[in-house]
Amino acid sequence: MGKIGFIGGGVMAEALISGILNSNSYKPNQIGVSDPLRVRVEELEQKYGIECSIDNQRVIESSDIIIIAVKPQHIENVLEEIKTLGKSTQIIISIVAGATLYLLASKIGHNSVVRVMPNTPAQTSDGMIVWTADKGISQKHHPVISNILQSLGKEIYFEDEKYIDMATAVSASGPAYVAIMIESLIDAGVYIGLPREISKTLVMETFKGSVNYLDKTNIHPTKLRESVSSPGGGTVEAIKSLEENDIRAAFYKAIKAAYTKYQTLGEMHK
Repeated sequence: MGKIGFIGGGVMAEALISGILNSNSYKPNQIGVSDPLRVRVEELEQKYGIECSIDNQRVIESSDIIIIAVKPQHIENVLEEIKTLGKSTQIIISIVAGATLYLLASKIGHNSVVRVMPNTPAQTSDGMIVWTADKGISQKHHPVISNILQSLGKEIYFEDEKYIDMATAVSASGPAYVAIMIESLIDAGVYIGLPREISKTLVMETFKGSVNYLDKTNIHPTKLRESVSSPGGGTVEAIKSLEENDIRAAFYKAIKAAYTKYQTLGEMHK
């Protein structure tokens, strides 16, 4: 579908560009990027052979799909530019945290808008991406948008925007939860006497293997836990200690705290 223009050439934008080109869905001459840093523009142009500029106007006026990939504090200025220079036939996709459909549609003057929330592993095409769309996006547009987002990893569409903040609390913040678990287990291994690098390898491979096992066998996580927990064994003792320290309650509280915060951020744009 025509040409894609990126406003903002940061890490996530580059991940999308790389993924889109690798999928052969678009050619380099169908992708444009604007970024205020000239050195960044030159880097992207040289690396991908795409059209780059420090001027948003060129991207806005020449694109059929505009992907906004700027920091949250800059989005309202970008939306004002799109309202002035853009066309109502354009699809506007935002990957900016906290930017609601209401904000996007009200600022640009039409509702052909899409709200996307990727997570950090999307930078290596291993992401979990959730998205929703306003009424101006018809069903015929969905495969086009899905195809773009799949270059970052797995995508899930929500018809109701309320699920975006919920999913964000789980998947967008999720890598931080995983990171602190990995960090803690590595340190625990060192605490009982393992060399740090060996402890790191053991933990990293255990996480990867466990996720792959669950994915390939499609069994419930409870079944995996039970299969490892031999009666009277060390795993049961470890699980008992985790439960006594309210590990489940800690996760419930953490997810709820993140969700509440994301709701607050969204309210700021209404």
